[in-house]
Amino acid sequence: MEKSNDLLGKILNYGPSQGTFFLILKKMKEEGRSSEIIQECQKALSLYPDDLRLRTLLAESYLDLGFIGLAETELTKVTSGLGDLVSAYKLQAEIYSKQQRPEEAACALNQYLAHRPDDPNALDLLNKIKSEVEEEKPKETQAVEDVASTEEEKHEKELIVSVNADQHSR
Repeated sequence: MEKSNDLLGKILNYGPSQGTFFLILKKMKEEGRSSEIIQECQKALSLYPDDLRLRTLLAESYLDLGFIGLAETELTKVTSGLGDLVSAYKLQAEIYSKQQRPEEAACALNQYLAHRPDDPNALDLLNKIKSEVEEEKPKETQAVEDVASTEEEKHEKELIVSVNADQHSR
């Protein structure tokens, strides 16, 4: 355990990349080193102020140590940053829609609309996708019914052949 601490400390001292910072601090969190994480997160955030994962880890560490107000401040920054990124769900929905993947498009739009419920363009796109899905379902239902009907006819023919064979053998 002591060697692990030394190695993690050495890596942190040499200015790791953004991703490496997060991985090391996450490992330290698993080891219960919240006070060290706070110091290292603050250093990392001076280099990478927009890293939402580091901010979340900092908020968790503040909360672990009972600093609720500081945790709230960090989480406010995180949720604000997430709000800036939520439009990715709308873009993903548009891509899925163009790829004829309506269920996935509707799911992505629902994620987007959870954050931006008043976006009229997203609401229109969702309504369009839902109507496409509803139009598809009757076709799928008909295909299933056709298969079921064919299976029933096949089974009936087998029964008739079986009954005829029994009658002829008597």
